[in-house]
Amino acid sequence: MGVGISYTSIIRFVKILSTLVALVLMTMIFMISSENNFGKPVEVETRDLDFSSGFQIDGAQLAGLDSDGNRFNFRASKINPINNDLPIISVNDILGSITFTSEMLIQIQAEEANIHTKNNVINLEGKLQLENDNFRLTGTSITINFEKNALHSNEAITIFLPNTEVQAGKLEALKSDPNNVHFKFLLENGVKFKYFL
Repeated sequence: MGVGISYTSIIRFVKILSTLVALVLMTMIFMISSENNFGKPVEVETRDLDFSSGFQIDGAQLAGLDSDGNRFNFRASKINPINNDLPIISVNDILGSITFTSEMLIQIQAEEANIHTKNNVINLEGKLQLENDNFRLTGTSITINFEKNALHSNEAITIFLPNTEVQAGKLEALKSDPNNVHFKFLLENGVKFKYFL
């Protein structure tokens, strides 16, 4: 009579063998692990870096602060230098905030922005919106000048205030006193007011 090997016996043997092989492999991996010391950290310097080939940053956060306490904080889908000139940076699809004083936080959203790092100016283009607790401003183009604490637009804008909507073809908003949290708005070119009761 021959030895009878059943299908169940083969399966049982393969299960036991695979378990043993897995345990042996795990033991080998842990016994031959690398050292915990990976060496000194890497430092990256941009001195003498050649930007002539250009660069692009995707999915970035950009923040800035000037000596007067004005600051901005944006998330952007892309950051590009303009003509490979680092002081002017082009930003796409921005979402973030601008702070003129600690009391004046403005939420901002725009399709494009050009940030002039030397003269503290941000040009916002495309479908844009500026908003805080007191107003919401929509339009297609606006310039924010941190040195002068001013907003400027030669394009049509709409300002939404509580119970009021204002449309104008030109805007100049100045914050003449750094201690004052309010802007003084100068509107021109077909100004229309709508007051809602």
